[in-house]
Amino acid sequence: MKRLLILCPLVLVAACGKSEERAARKASEDAAAIAAVEAAQNFKPPVQPVKLEPITHQDVEANNLYGAGCNFVGAGDPQSPLVIAQSGRAIIKTGGELTVLFADIAGQKLEMGAWEHYTGKRNTLTLRRTGSAKGTPAGYEVTRFEAKLTVFDEFGRTVLEQTGPLDCGS
Repeated sequence: MKRLLILCPLVLVAACGKSEERAARKASEDAAAIAAVEAAQNFKPPVQPVKLEPITHQDVEANNLYGAGCNFVGAGDPQSPLVIAQSGRAIIKTGGELTVLFADIAGQKLEMGAWEHYTGKRNTLTLRRTGSAKGTPAGYEVTRFEAKLTVFDEFGRTVLEQTGPLDCGS
């Protein structure tokens, strides 16, 4: 009986040591797993520059993109804008596909119902006037402003910056 009384505490002490070891190992493994998940969630792929393609008259007709708003034409043909910005949406074309971005109506309003900021799944864009607030006449019911277009990726990184004319009209 005396032996049993002496061995019981020794067994309990030995068991405690292994339990503490297991708990420390488990805590270390959990910390490593949490760090791996956080690293995966915070991963940002390299910046992929965006090349906007002109939106053609055929694109406008096929997708009924008519209406009042502003067209950012950049250095290209005014008849084929890079951005069509209207009251509720903006349209851009990349990789041969049209993409719709939605107006941030809490932001600054431009002429003819267009907005300064638009948001989409993969990109956001801003159109900011850089010249005169009055603009200059550029045709029947069209006013031209100097503007800067900035396109951001889903991580808020700049993927395109361009200056050029912003034609607003109906």
